[in-house]
Amino acid sequence: MSANKLLRFLTTTQVNKLYNMHFSNARLAQPTQPVYLESAIYSQRQHKRYGENDVFRLTGVFAQKIILNHAYQDGNKRTPLLSADMFLKINGFQLHKRLFYGNKTEKELEYLRMPMPPSV
Repeated sequence: MSANKLLRFLTTTQVNKLYNMHFSNARLAQPTQPVYLESAIYSQRQHKRYGENDVFRLTGVFAQKIILNHAYQDGNKRTPLLSADMFLKINGFQLHKRLFYGNKTEKELEYLRMPMPPSV
């Protein structure tokens, strides 16, 4: 990914909306630790600001921080995965739906970094 490409980042409000949309028992729940959620969300921007330009690494940072910060009472692994998927989508990428097997090197998997057209 080009270092000059402008990335779009999710906000705390957007992550909360994803959480509430996908967890029917959430009933418009707010995070139990809102400061931790905000910290996790801004961590991704800080990594970008300090030179990380790989959208997939930024996605990993984003998901990892939300998981580790445990901002919600429930859904602390599902929420970051949904958010990571949305971050990739708003930046022109889509997760592949087919599985791959074996011990492939990063070089052999480079084709996975190519943007995919959105599915219909």
